[in-house]
Amino acid sequence: MGVTEQLAAFMVETRFEEIPGEVIGLTKKFFLDCLGTALAGSREEPGRIITEYTREIGGSPESTLVGSGFRTSAANAALANGLMAHVLDFDDSGFSHPTGCILPVLLSMGEKLRASGREVLTAHVMGYECFGKLSYCSRPYERDLRARGYHPSPLWGSMGAAAAAAKLLRLDVDRTRMALGLAGSQAAGLTENFGTMTKGFHSGNAARAGVLAALLVGKGYTASQEIIEGKHGLYHAVVGEGNYDLGRVTENLGKTWEVVTPGLSVKRYPCCAGNLRALDAVLGIVREHNVSFSDVESVEVEISAQRRDTLRFDKPACGFQGKFSMEYNMAAAILDGKVDIETYHDAKAHSSEMKEALSKVRVIVRTDWAWDVGKRRSPVKVRMRDGREFLNEVEKPRGHPENPLTDEELHAKFRYCAGRAGLSEDKTEGTIELVQRLETLGDITSIMESVTA
Repeated sequence: MGVTEQLAAFMVETRFEEIPGEVIGLTKKFFLDCLGTALAGSREEPGRIITEYTREIGGSPESTLVGSGFRTSAANAALANGLMAHVLDFDDSGFSHPTGCILPVLLSMGEKLRASGREVLTAHVMGYECFGKLSYCSRPYERDLRARGYHPSPLWGSMGAAAAAAKLLRLDVDRTRMALGLAGSQAAGLTENFGTMTKGFHSGNAARAGVLAALLVGKGYTASQEIIEGKHGLYHAVVGEGNYDLGRVTENLGKTWEVVTPGLSVKRYPCCAGNLRALDAVLGIVREHNVSFSDVESVEVEISAQRRDTLRFDKPACGFQGKFSMEYNMAAAILDGKVDIETYHDAKAHSSEMKEALSKVRVIVRTDWAWDVGKRRSPVKVRMRDGREFLNEVEKPRGHPENPLTDEELHAKFRYCAGRAGLSEDKTEGTIELVQRLETLGDITSIMESVTA
């Protein structure tokens, strides 16, 4: 039995009752978190653009757009909701950004099919398992993949999205294999587009690819059944021969679960995850020592060469580039004592105050750090005008699987995002309550009704 068949068989045969309670509990948290980021994204310019576009092209009213409530086809809704979920870079991270690719499938297909909460959660977990196991297959070589310009999220996200959609459609093993095959031919995303609206499109396009693949295959469309291990398949074509281990895909199916190990991080800041450790470190200094911007002489932060390759905008020209700029994030932290959605609006990026703050920041690139060391380190030093120096280093920022947010902190983030979308207090609290008991819902239409302003 080939790798694609083994993975497909696991996803087809796994029932809700076989999934550990810890996995279901974590999955619901990430479901709520990403739903919130999509709500907030719906009110940003990219969210408004995709909503306007979706209205223009129309489509059968099967599924709802988060925020606006406009109904369109499942594939169109997956594209729009996926873009809105990831465009702020506020959705979870870890083995790349899986939920922004998978949740939109659950929302659009779940509503179209009137799937139960248990069906949605099972499909969600299968999407994670597909995404995570495929990522794990080549994780030691991910730095090379990124260096060549590939964004891992839509590569594995298109496959994870197809897995979730196939599960909701109850496709058999052969058709699930073909759904993965068709999704593999749509998997795409380039890191050249980091710092623009298009990074958010990566997740939306992956979600749409998964929905389209499963729906077409469900109608009899065909695709390769060996897209993972095939000589001309996804890994050989994109990752490159010798840069992956297919045994990693199936070795722990049903034994370890991706949301537990390695787990996902819930972000407290809407920017590239490469900034999170340094942001926790510098904001920790600001709060502990009551640091005032006018009293700061300079800020230094050390990062690896690989991290610099991602956080490459030393002089960001717009707010989106600020999300991929260590300099910008350090400047914002000392300037305002906080980092939130407004931090990355162009008005802030172009302000004279931000330019002054940027002049105080120095990023030191540690070319001597190995890849695995560089992923975990971002030490920060703040020098004050009176000669004092404050040092701080954070290895596991708040929201990390080993330093998770409390339920109240998670709900506070959701409330913040829902408020950005103009959701009423009743709908906001109602959505939290519905997701908390998702496995009891006969179908998920009540959730979709609750996330429209």
